[in-house]
Amino acid sequence: DYTDGTASILLEPQSTNLITHSEDFSNASWTGGATTATITASTNINPSGENGTYLVENVTGSQLGGVASVTSGLSYTGSFYVRNVSGSGAITLRDVNSVATPFTATSEWQRFSVTGAATGAGRLYINVLTTGDIIEVWGAQIEALPYSTSYIPTSGAIATRLADVVTGAGDATTFNSTEGVLYAEINTLSQTGTFRQINLSNGTTSSRVYISKRASNDNLEFRMENPLGGLNFSFAVDTTGDFVKVAFRYGVNNFAVFINGVNKNVSPIGSTFPSGTLNDLQLSSSINQHFYGKVKSVITFNTALTDAELECLTTI
Repeated sequence: DYTDGTASILLEPQSTNLITHSEDFSNASWTGGATTATITASTNINPSGENGTYLVENVTGSQLGGVASVTSGLSYTGSFYVRNVSGSGAITLRDVNSVATPFTATSEWQRFSVTGAATGAGRLYINVLTTGDIIEVWGAQIEALPYSTSYIPTSGAIATRLADVVTGAGDATTFNSTEGVLYAEINTLSQTGTFRQINLSNGTTSSRVYISKRASNDNLEFRMENPLGGLNFSFAVDTTGDFVKVAFRYGVNNFAVFINGVNKNVSPIGSTFPSGTLNDLQLSSSINQHFYGKVKSVITFNTALTDAELECLTTI
């Protein structure tokens, strides 16, 4: 993924675009509200680099809406790619529960999204607010997640993208079980929702060192689970904006956590594992708590780096 200009691995869960015609806004599945917007096909370049978009013009309170089958009580995120053609660019998006959120489109393509819990039939509406204003739209999506994921094109039926999987990260000869560092430069898709973990383990929950984004709050956790005694260090960190650099050092009475160059001054006291215990590095836990987000780097070091080395390694 090159969204922010630098390369990272994008890991996303399985998701389905519930909009059946994500690019053809002339299809009968797309309707208006009180007044249907004027929809005109265009051969302009869309965000995928190909020809084909639609122009949407406000005709006194008009709106463009697409319907999707939803389940009451579940959270859904709807999204459009939008570019302003003429006028103010003032628009609103209405989520599946018809709650409106204002945005301003510019002359550059942007993806706007809204999230809401369904209470009935699900629709995703876009409103152009000023009569005579024209915007350009492409790539509509509704998915049963509390955040938007990569665009999934559809043409006549819903479509599903499978979850991303990363495999082949070493064995017992790769990792040092008695001391080392687990390092990552990451960004998560959401602050809460599910546990997302990066684990160095023996394939079980009883012997492992891991970094975890909690499901229920903003905390990043750095944990060791060991039959001789576990450790848990937790810090509130927003991981949905800029990438964060984190390091968890483990060694006999030599534990440390560094976040973006800052030593969090955790208690160093604790035991580690017999040699050969740790043999598996996963962007998941042994109970399938997958890390979903962007990953620039995951590294294990086979020595317990010094504080000065960890500060240098994690400084943004």
